[in-house]
Formats: sequence, C-alpha cells, structure tokens
Amino acid sequence: MPRDGARTSPTDRYSGPPMTLGNMRENGVRTLDAWCLARGCHHHSVVDVSAIGDDVPVPSIGQRLRCERCGHLGADARPNWSEYRAPGAWRRR
Repeated sequence: MPRDGARTSPTDRYSGPPMTLGNMRENGVRTLDAWCLARGCHHHSVVDVSAIGDDVPVPSIGQRLRCERCGHLGADARPNWSEYRAPGAWRRR
C-alpha cells in the first residue's frame, strides 16, 4: 500500500498506450481471450487475430466482436496469455 494510505489497483499503475497486436505477437501470443459483455451471458471464446494488422490496439478488438451465443456486440478482449511460454520454460534437461 502506498505511504499515503491510498489503495491502488493494477489499472492505476499503468497510464501508457494500450498493447497493440504487434506487441502481443512479439511476446509469443497469437490469439485473444474474449468474454461477452451481455448481462447474464459471459460466453468465452478464443479469437484468432492473425489477419488483423500489427498497429491495432488490443482493447479496440473487443468492441467489434459479436457473441456467437447471444448476438451481443461488444466483448472484453485480452491477450490469451495461456499460450505464452517463457523463454526456456519447456526445455527438457
């Protein structure tokens, strides 16, 4: 906790530009995790974004996604970090 007693969240700590698809790909992640924002739906899907340019910000993709379950336009889209492998993490010794 900061010295002044104020609580911070992870979103309070970073104020720079959003991650782009190009930066995400440089980190070894090729897909997005997307959750429907419709009330009560919360459908989840992994979205391949390989056909979209590198300069597109990751958060802007969610606004364009339509839920295949309920038809709602708009999703919470984030890099699919489950496919990320740290350098050397899976080497056999």
